[in-house]
Amino acid sequence: MASLAPDASDVLLSLNQSVMQIAIAAGAGAGGLVAARTLTVLPLMAAAGVAASLVLLLLTRCHGRSAHNSSAALTECPKP
Repeated sequence: MASLAPDASDVLLSLNQSVMQIAIAAGAGAGGLVAARTLTVLPLMAAAGVAASLVLLLLTRCHGRSAHNSSAALTECPKP
C-alpha cells in the first residue's frame, strides 16, 4: 500500500498498525466473554476460526490466480 501512495506511506502504516491493535483487542475481548460463560464452546470457536481462515486462504488464492493469470507462473508456489 505504501508503494501506491508514497506521500502518505507513514499515515497508511500507522493506520494499518492501529487497525491491527483494535482487532487484537476485539479478539481478546471476545475470547474473554466466551471463556467467562463456558469453556466447552471454546474449542468449537477455535475450530470455526481455523475453518474460516482456510476458506479465506483458498478464496484469495483462487481469486489471485484468475485476476493475474498472465503472471501466475511467477507467483505460484512450487508443487511437490
